[in-house]
Amino acid sequence: MEDEEGERAERRARRGWLVAALIFAVVGIILFILTEDMRLPLVLADMWTIVQLILCALIIVAIKMIFKRVEEDSEDDRLIISEEEH
Repeated sequence: MEDEEGERAERRARRGWLVAALIFAVVGIILFILTEDMRLPLVLADMWTIVQLILCALIIVAIKMIFKRVEEDSEDDRLIISEEEH
């Protein structure tokens, strides 16, 4: 019973991180469109670059959290399988 509740909590957390990553990505795209003046010459960095880098870092952290839990699950499965073989 507790194992099922733990799995549900993990799925809920994974889903939460996925939603957070999607929200950060959409906000980043909207901010880029609203703040980038395409009439000006192309520059490598402007005042909005820091905001975009922060959003990118948040997205990377959210995605890492999603896949970290998946990797932990697969490692646990490998341990169980190797114990069954012995």
